[in-house]
Amino acid sequence: AARALVAGIAFLAVAAVLGGATSLLAPLALLPTVALAAATCAVLAAYSVTCQSDTSFPLIMRLGIIPLFLFSGTFFPVEQLPDALEPVVWVSPLWHAVESARDLTAGGAGPSTALHLLVLFAITAVALPAGIRNFAKRLTP
Repeated sequence: AARALVAGIAFLAVAAVLGGATSLLAPLALLPTVALAAATCAVLAAYSVTCQSDTSFPLIMRLGIIPLFLFSGTFFPVEQLPDALEPVVWVSPLWHAVESARDLTAGGAGPSTALHLLVLFAITAVALPAGIRNFAKRLTP
């Protein structure tokens, strides 16, 4: 989360200089950045501690991370996707982060922004205790 915060500050500064962050709420866009990092790291940490080797991680990259980018609305509007794929987008944590960051940097923040952030916090709230439990189980002989 700290690393994402530092990168987010640099990115936000460049966006502000180039006119991409027009809202006074733009600094709050660091919140979804940190929330996304915490959520994804909590999920991956909870999983990784159960693995005996790292052979499953390329599969996670191919079947998890790359589709997250494709179906997140980062590169093209989600509305261009087939209707059957829209529910896939809704469960993507990256989509929630992208939508809330866009709302905050463009000045369109509202109740949906809070809902997107709530989803990210909920993922972290579920995955973090699971990770702690898995680490404790792994460290106990």
